[in-house]
Amino acid sequence: FDKSLYMGVLVAFSLSIPVIYSLDYFKETLYNNQCSVRKTVLSAVLFLMSVLAVYILNIYFDIDYGFWGCMMPVFASVFRNTKNTSFEVLNKLDKNLIHVLMLFVAMFAVSMDLGGIQAYSLFAIPFLMLYSGKRGKLKMKWFFYVFYPLHLVVLQLINVLM
Repeated sequence: FDKSLYMGVLVAFSLSIPVIYSLDYFKETLYNNQCSVRKTVLSAVLFLMSVLAVYILNIYFDIDYGFWGCMMPVFASVFRNTKNTSFEVLNKLDKNLIHVLMLFVAMFAVSMDLGGIQAYSLFAIPFLMLYSGKRGKLKMKWFFYVFYPLHLVVLQLINVLM
C-alpha cells in the first residue's frame, strides 16, 4: 500500500458512517427485549469489527486526523437514540449537551494524538454549547458560501508569498 496517498477529512467522515450504523444496530439489539442474546453478541462483534476495520485502514492510508478523526462522529452519536429504540436511558441522554460533551472527548483524543495546533479546536466547545438549535436573525448564508472558499484562497496566497 502507498501510505503517501492523501485522504481528506470527508474520507474520514465517510469511514465513520458504517461504524455509526453498526453502533445503532448494536444499541437496537441491546435495548430490545425480544432480541436473543446471540443476536446482541453478534451485533456487538459487528460493531467492534467495524471499528477494527477503520483502525486498520488508518494504518495503511494517510487519512486526515487519523483513527480518532474517524471516530469523532461516532463519539458524538454514542448517546443518540435510534429510531427503533425507545430505551428510557437513551431518551434522557439524547440531549445536545451530552452530544457536545462527547464531541469534546473525541476532539480531545484527536488533539492528544496529533498534538500541536489541534488542541486549539477545544476552544470551540463553549461556543457549540451556546447554540440553541434555532436559526439566527441575520440571514448570512450566501456570505459564508463566499467567505469560506475565499478565506482559504487568501490563506494559500499568504503561504505562497511567504
